[in-house]
Amino acid sequence: MATPEECKTLYLSLIDCHKQSIDSRINASVYVREFDETSVCDKFFDFTKDRLNLKNKINKSDKTLYDRILHFEETTKDEKKIKEACFHYNKWHEIQLNRATSYRHWLCFNFFTGSLQSSSRK
Repeated sequence: MATPEECKTLYLSLIDCHKQSIDSRINASVYVREFDETSVCDKFFDFTKDRLNLKNKINKSDKTLYDRILHFEETTKDEKKIKEACFHYNKWHEIQLNRATSYRHWLCFNFFTGSLQSSSRK
């Protein structure tokens, strides 16, 4: 299980990675692998549905593509399909990632889990 700090760092990295994959500065497959890593942070912000939607979009024409991405086995031709899937969810992921890193979200999470009380007593 990841810590809140690790998750927030992952989300911030994803925001940067997301922008770079859309701008073609990095391969979209890098973004997909990083986005898959959010599963360790579902306690803090649940991206389960978003990961599944992205996986389904990627696997639409090739049922093994998502697994190939996770195992670093995608081809140059695959990368075009991956980029299209990432572009499809571009704004939605951007909005969700910004929500996941917002001060308000973390304040609410800490309040409802009691993390603020326990950390202020140390």
